[in-house]
Amino acid sequence: MKNKKRIARILALVIAFLMIFFSLANMAFAEEEKDITYVDEQLDFLKDLVKYVDAKYADDIDYEKIVDEVYNGFFEALDPYSTYFTRNDEYDDFVESVSGEYTGIGVVITTKDNQCVVISAMADGPSYEAGILSGDVIVSVDGEDVSEATSEYIVSLLRGEPGTKVTVGIKREGYAENLQFEIIRETIKLSSVSHEVKENHIGYIRIVSFDSNTGEEFKDALAKLREENIQSLIIDLRNNGGGYINTALEVAEAIVPKGPIMHFESKGEITETYESETPQIDIPVAVLVNGGTASASEIMAGAIQDSNSGTIIGTQTFGKGSAQTSLNLKNGGGMKLTVAHFLTPNKNVIHQNGITPDIVIENKANPDFDELVEQAEQFAPMIESQKPTLNDQGLNVFGAQQRLAFLGYDQVRVTGILDEVTFEAIKHFQTAKGIFPYGVLDHTTRDLLETEIVDYLNNLNRDAQLEKAIEILK
Repeated sequence: MKNKKRIARILALVIAFLMIFFSLANMAFAEEEKDITYVDEQLDFLKDLVKYVDAKYADDIDYEKIVDEVYNGFFEALDPYSTYFTRNDEYDDFVESVSGEYTGIGVVITTKDNQCVVISAMADGPSYEAGILSGDVIVSVDGEDVSEATSEYIVSLLRGEPGTKVTVGIKREGYAENLQFEIIRETIKLSSVSHEVKENHIGYIRIVSFDSNTGEEFKDALAKLREENIQSLIIDLRNNGGGYINTALEVAEAIVPKGPIMHFESKGEITETYESETPQIDIPVAVLVNGGTASASEIMAGAIQDSNSGTIIGTQTFGKGSAQTSLNLKNGGGMKLTVAHFLTPNKNVIHQNGITPDIVIENKANPDFDELVEQAEQFAPMIESQKPTLNDQGLNVFGAQQRLAFLGYDQVRVTGILDEVTFEAIKHFQTAKGIFPYGVLDHTTRDLLETEIVDYLNNLNRDAQLEKAIEILK
């Protein structure tokens, strides 16, 4: 991409400035074009204040701790994504958590409204399997209250040896009490791209994160799908918490036509624009997004939407529209600093807004799904040959009552006796299924009850967003 080198030079200049900034003795500020007299005056006052406190304070002062707190406060006052790391090992933990392989629970988190919010649980990772959802707020780790802790500190608690257990307390919208999840730590390997062919020659590519190899992995996946003669493509960005911006731009360029992909904005002005130099992809495209779609993945979704290169399907994305750079500092610490915001090709602001899908559709996941499946597996078999009617009893009646109660016929009691309530429920069910409603538990009604249970469970676990993408691409 023609603008990559220019952006790299700009970021290099930013980093060089920051290294100089933080290595100056006593945090003295170099004069710039703008007036920073106020800052100089306050630093001079701070020196005098420290000397006074040192002379008058009743106890010894831990200056290392105080200086760290000053740095922390400085970065916390900037924005939720800028962070000061007091030691290099904390910085190294951060770098490891956003690239490569690490041990933890497989969750992407951030600070939002002074809370540690889950952006996404990595697909098939321990948090995902445990039931952690995008939007969950982490309030405790192994019983320790972390409701006011930084996301970096919480990450340090969630990390640990593979196979060890950590208990995560979650505040979730719609629940009066906090939820507790026991999660076994695993080695998280960031394999970012998977693919398959769906019905009607529809290709499907899932991108779980944008790491350093995602661009090549995406191109390889698309090439293999083309060898299988796909006629359209679904790109799944759900629960993709972001990653490397350059990688997302590389993938987006394979889809969008010549023109802008995104803009960098700093201090209210557009400082750089990334552009595609390739033709638009020659097959219809649908992109799946949700509340766990954040940062770099929002850049890609916004570029496809604004360029009319595909249809965005799902729910509102997270709204993390800022870019950070990170580096070690000479004082033994490190930092992560927001250096720009990014905008869509049409200059729409992503930060705190997110991307609104072209087709809004929600997957209504049922957290009790596994429990319901287990319950259904315990239903009595309806294998008796007789056709029970009013006041009859037997195993078939018992099994039918279990299934009717499960399907929402709340007045039915599981007694094994076909009483008046059960008789009326069977008639109602027969009417709903389009067969003669005479209240007899005949073989057709029995088979329809079995099928209804299967359909009910499948519907609870269905992927309505994926189904919609397949529907429009067909």
